[in-house]
Amino acid sequence: MSGAEFRSILEACAHGDDTDAARALSLSRAMIQKMKAGAAPVSPATADKVRALQDAYADARDAALTAAPARIEVWRGGQADNDASWDATGRPARWHRMIAAECHQEHGTRIVYIDEPSPVHDPMELLEQGT
Repeated sequence: MSGAEFRSILEACAHGDDTDAARALSLSRAMIQKMKAGAAPVSPATADKVRALQDAYADARDAALTAAPARIEVWRGGQADNDASWDATGRPARWHRMIAAECHQEHGTRIVYIDEPSPVHDPMELLEQGT
């Protein structure tokens, strides 16, 4: 796996951030940066882990698209939210936002932050009805 493939696949499955990639692949941030730059080879074992991340992302995305939920909750971002996402799901917050965005594009799924209270009614419905 080339450095360009390594970087591109990690970015495509929401692990483009060096810290997230290091955490998922059990490598140092410095090693992630070297491999992305092509300054260090990507070992076969690491390439297998990257492909497994890619497959897991595709499976999660496909499951979400099949479920076609009306609403998906995501973490806002920032280090505290990213840590909470890792702790709760084993994936970075970006992973969930990217999958939610694909559901929104495909099905019009509403995306909200986890810490937002659920409204009794959907205010977007009122706007769409012109009231």
